[in-house]
Amino acid sequence: MSIYNFNMKRFVQEKDVQGLDPAFFIACSRVRGTGKTYSTVGFLLDFIKKNPGRKFGLFCRTKAMLGGLAEGMFKSYMGDKMPGWNIYEVIKMKGLYSDIYIETGDGDEKEKLHIGYVLPLNSASGIKNVSSTFVDIDWMFFDEFLPEFGNEYLSNEIEKFDKIMGSISRGGGKISRYVPVIFCSNTVSMFNPYFDAFGLLGKLQEDSKRYKGPGIVFQMIENVALAKKHLDTPYARAMARVGGNDYTGDVWFKNNNSGIEKPDNWGDGIYKFTLYKDGKAYAVKWYPIMDRCYIDGKNVDKDFRLKFRYDNHNLELPSLKEHYLYDWLNARLKRGQARFSDYVARSIFYDEI
Repeated sequence: MSIYNFNMKRFVQEKDVQGLDPAFFIACSRVRGTGKTYSTVGFLLDFIKKNPGRKFGLFCRTKAMLGGLAEGMFKSYMGDKMPGWNIYEVIKMKGLYSDIYIETGDGDEKEKLHIGYVLPLNSASGIKNVSSTFVDIDWMFFDEFLPEFGNEYLSNEIEKFDKIMGSISRGGGKISRYVPVIFCSNTVSMFNPYFDAFGLLGKLQEDSKRYKGPGIVFQMIENVALAKKHLDTPYARAMARVGGNDYTGDVWFKNNNSGIEKPDNWGDGIYKFTLYKDGKAYAVKWYPIMDRCYIDGKNVDKDFRLKFRYDNHNLELPSLKEHYLYDWLNARLKRGQARFSDYVARSIFYDEI
C-alpha cells in the first residue's frame, strides 16, 4: 500500500459550505512529498485527456520562472504514468506567458498537444490585454503558493492574482466563466496574504484539518508514516541540529503570532512618522513607558508632516533610508522593541526582524 495518500481528483469533487462549486481548493501539508503536486498533475492531465481542446493554467510569481516550471512539476508523474512523453514550454510575447506542450514519437509519428499556459503574476497587466488567449482555460493551479521566505511575495500580489483571474474568466459567452483554482503548499504560515484575502484568518485554527466556507474548501493533509520516513533518512539525521527537517513539530512551522498586539495601557504614544512600504501607509509610533515602537497599519495620519517611503513605491516621498530615523527604526526592529497592529503589518517588515 502506498504511503502517498492524497487524491486531488476526489478533493476537487467536494462542495463548499453552501453546497455549491468552490472557487478555491486549498491543500496544505506539514510533510513534504504527500503527493499534493503529483496528484494534481495527474488530475490535470486526466482532465485534458477527457476534454480535448480544453486547457489548464499554472501560476508562478515572476517571468524568470517561465520555460521550466511545467517540466519541474510534471516530469516525475509523466515518467511514471506516461513513458515516452515529454513536456516543455514555449515562451510567448517576450516573456509575458508561456504555452505548455506535451509530445511523443518522432517524424511522421510525432504527436504534439498544446495543453496549457504558465501565467506569471507579475504579467497581470499584460495578460489583461490578451485575455481572449486564455478562454480555453478551465483550471488553474498554484503550487507552493506560500513561500518559505516572506520577501518572495510580490508587491500587491493579491491584486495581481485577482486581475489575472478576472482576465481568464472572461469570454465563452458568459460574464464570468467558472475557473476554479487549486492551491497547494507546505504549511509555512497561516498569516499570509491569501488567507487574509479569502477571509480564512480567525476561521482556520492551527489544528484545523478541514474547513468549508463560501467558495472555499481547505484540507490539511496528514501522513504520520511519511513523516517518520523523512526523519529516518541519512540527511535528516545529519541535519537534526538545524531543525529544518522537523516534520513532526508544529503544524504551521512559521506561524508566529509574536509581536502582534494592541497598545493597551502603554501610556501616551508619540507619533514619529508615516511610512509607506509596498504602496501601503503605516503609522510608526513610540511608547516611552513601554520602550516600544508600534507599527500600525490601521490608524494612520497621512497628513502628518514627516512622511517617508521604505522602497521604490511612492517616489514623490523622501527615502527613509537616507534619514536618521531609518537607523532608529532598524534598531527597534532588531532589538525586539517593535510591535505590530496585525499580521499584515508584521509580515511586511518580516525581513527586518
